[in-house]
Amino acid sequence: MAFGDRPPDPDVPIPCSDCGALIDLDGGQFYRFGEEGMLCWACATRRGGTYDPDREVWTAPPSLADLPELPPED
Repeated sequence: MAFGDRPPDPDVPIPCSDCGALIDLDGGQFYRFGEEGMLCWACATRRGGTYDPDREVWTAPPSLADLPELPPED
């Protein structure tokens, strides 16, 4: 998945599937996976993801082990 992929409605806040932080879709860095899963930049890199900004691709995707596409609702 490419850095900066946007969900269908960029006005709807999307929480990180790991930490729950709201992801800034307008200029923020994130990793999108599955239909609706998102990781904030901090979680994506902590989980081993490596991004190449020159080619605009993830050269190593973050680990998605034990991670739902959407965080549980409070």
